Amino acid sequence: MRTAAALLVLLGSLLGGAVWQRGQRRRIVCLSGLSRALSRLEAELTGKNASLPALAALLAGEEGAAGAFFSALSEMIPELGERSFRQLWCEAMEGELCALNDSEICAVRELGAVLGRYPLDMQLASLSRCRKLLDDHLEQARRKLPDDARLVWGLSAACGLFLLIILL
Repeated sequence: MRTAAALLVLLGSLLGGAVWQRGQRRRIVCLSGLSRALSRLEAELTGKNASLPALAALLAGEEGAAGAFFSALSEMIPELGERSFRQLWCEAMEGELCALNDSEICAVRELGAVLGRYPLDMQLASLSRCRKLLDDHLEQARRKLPDDARLVWGLSAACGLFLLIILL
């Protein structure tokens, strides 16, 4: 019985490493999709000067968390007269972009405060700044993932083995 309990503790520790790694991969996919969507948004704003509700509906077709975010945003657009675009943007972020870290969420939230509210050149500058930050974080996350994964797996295994030794 003690052996089974010790093995469950070891497996639990290893599962913690797997959950961490899955979260990091999810963040990378989210950053990548959001960066592509913001790049497309920038191109659409620059070229056609389309309305934000139309652009939200267009970007709802993107894959992954970015598509889900813009889909949620476009579903809330009918409330635009009652609530500000920034409020709708932040509410759509809450459920769909939870894989991002605090600085990334802050950058995307700041972008939502600028879109549709200021002159086009300021919107484009804010969009470019946000996309650059997301791209920098994406590159850093991709570069660090293999080393961090080895570290987390090693620490998870060591912690599990330590508990295994204590319990046996």
